[in-house]
Amino acid sequence: MRFNDLISSNQLYAILGKGIEGVKVIGINVLIARMYGPELFGKFSFILAVLSVIAVLAEFRLQSVLIREYSKKEIELGVLIGSGLVINLFFAITGGGLVYIYTFIEPDPVVVSGALIYSISFFYKIPRLFRAFFISIERNIWITKCEILASLLTIVGVTYLAFEKADFLLIVFARSLDFFLMSGLLLVSYILFSRKRNKIRFDFKVSKFLVVSSAPLVLSGAAMLLFQRIDIVLIRYYMGDYQAGLYSSITNIMTLFSLLPIVLSESLAPKVFKSIGTDDFDEISKKFSWIIISVGAVLSLLMILFAYPLVLILYGEVYLSAVPALLIMSVSPLLISLGCVAGQLIVAQHTQKNTYIKSIAGCIITILANFLLIPLFGLMGAAVSSVLGLLVANFFAHYFMPVYKNIFHTQMHGLKLTFLKDLKLPRKLIKNV
Repeated sequence: MRFNDLISSNQLYAILGKGIEGVKVIGINVLIARMYGPELFGKFSFILAVLSVIAVLAEFRLQSVLIREYSKKEIELGVLIGSGLVINLFFAITGGGLVYIYTFIEPDPVVVSGALIYSISFFYKIPRLFRAFFISIERNIWITKCEILASLLTIVGVTYLAFEKADFLLIVFARSLDFFLMSGLLLVSYILFSRKRNKIRFDFKVSKFLVVSSAPLVLSGAAMLLFQRIDIVLIRYYMGDYQAGLYSSITNIMTLFSLLPIVLSESLAPKVFKSIGTDDFDEISKKFSWIIISVGAVLSLLMILFAYPLVLILYGEVYLSAVPALLIMSVSPLLISLGCVAGQLIVAQHTQKNTYIKSIAGCIITILANFLLIPLFGLMGAAVSSVLGLLVANFFAHYFMPVYKNIFHTQMHGLKLTFLKDLKLPRKLIKNV
């Protein structure tokens, strides 16, 4: 892995695609926040928070494992796709059932209706496993084309409805259609790109392998999402929809600043996977760590510098009271970059069966901190809790788990290069990275 991989056309397409997706998400949220006010925006954010946790099971993300298996080419492509589609369908049905059960305990009829409408997106997302195929063959341009078209159509539709002051639930439905558009475009792109007519078929053994390999990552993802979304849930419980809307405005900005490390780690991961079992694996892993962590550190700094003007420009004066909490959360892009490094190395080393432990630890700490700090400090308490959870799950936990001790040292190597040498990197290192 050379430094030029960071600015290769494949990486630029991946960054462009995620950038457009990020602009779309924050753009839609800004529209809802401005046109419908903090209270309805709080309800909207709460619906997405609850369903995103359920979606970890409903979508049963196979992406990391599929990228690895696509890259290795040891299992027939058509079998991987067919088995993955069946798995996704099964868990989409399961997720839909869980949302239906949830509606019996939710007292707000608007939230109930919104949750049921948005849960349809579980089925829209079934074909999104083709994304892993394009990442594995380093053809992010196809994903980017799909992202651009789907995002533009979604933005135009939601913008029209928002300015027409359409019913709030219609906005929720329009937002869910974005996943339908993206999945459909990925499917069409795969058909156009894949000249070989791979016979798509289901194989029980392959499905079992994919489920078993992905299950720890899914459980870990559930714990991670729970501690990333529990703050919205508890803020709504303790402080109401209005404050939940204020807090959601800053979490959206934090998400936007955190997209780049995620997309870079996914795009560079195939190069790490291809070095598995070679003498270069350790060196490539360290260079991979340095690249991702450096990007995260820069984004955290930019988030500090632009926190106030971004909230004012995007959301308006009514949301400025949330800026102190946003400043606390400005360390999140760096912490998320540490998690991105760990996540890909865990998959590469086939040690994902233990990943749920650190995620659950981070989840428990975040939940306890939220219960203690939100009643005392409000939004700032929620921000501190979120940072504590990320710090534990994405970094400190690796030190205390023998199976991940080497990942902790790789992360430390990346941190040292980022904060001690980035300004004066030796020419030899730059040349070799």
